Amino acid sequence: MNSKIQKFLTKYFIANLIMLFLLFTLFYYKNIANQKNALTEKNGINEFPKISLKNQFGELKTINDYKGKIILIDFWFAGCPSCLREMKYFPKLLQKYHDKLVILSYSVDSEEITKKILDFKQKPWDFIISENPNWTFYNVNLREKNNLKNFLKIESFPAHFIINEKGKFIDSPKNIIYGVESKLSGFLSMNLTIDKIEKDYKEIFFKYFLLFNIGVLLILIIQLIIKKIIN
Repeated sequence: MNSKIQKFLTKYFIANLIMLFLLFTLFYYKNIANQKNALTEKNGINEFPKISLKNQFGELKTINDYKGKIILIDFWFAGCPSCLREMKYFPKLLQKYHDKLVILSYSVDSEEITKKILDFKQKPWDFIISENPNWTFYNVNLREKNNLKNFLKIESFPAHFIINEKGKFIDSPKNIIYGVESKLSGFLSMNLTIDKIEKDYKEIFFKYFLLFNIGVLLILIIQLIIKKIIN
């Protein structure tokens, strides 16, 4: 094999290995190693506000009504792609932890928007389960929304908070599937987390792999052309 071609392929192979390593490291840090959002620790928050809101069943509820179970608080809105991606795993979480977990989804949309999503369940919201008493939906009005955002220091959506059986904050993870499973299962039974990590990693990999390789190939080809011109 021509030595120039061999060097070219060697550089190309090494560049791809470096890219894969960096991509995996960044992905791991974002989704596993750096789970704590630290909102509760940073701001000294240890209790969720005891606000009373009406859910989709017409019931007035606060988190006190769910003591004895792990509570997942989910802040979302209909135009949030990240909210949608996380919520798609909620039915699986409820199926796995139906006797241990309740999910309270707080929408900052209008009641009309939320009601339409719950009633019609049109794509991409066709996974929504509005009949399960362990997954309840609420709307917060402008005053409540501002008060909660200021109190909880919510800077982006989705925002998640995990509350223990006694009603105390225990976590605010970025990857909610990992957060819930680590609290309820431990590391020995985190199959949903593994599924999500594999899916997310594949999406990131295929998204950046093509662009990266095009860039690397262009750089190496330019180097070969320059060397040929100089020689």
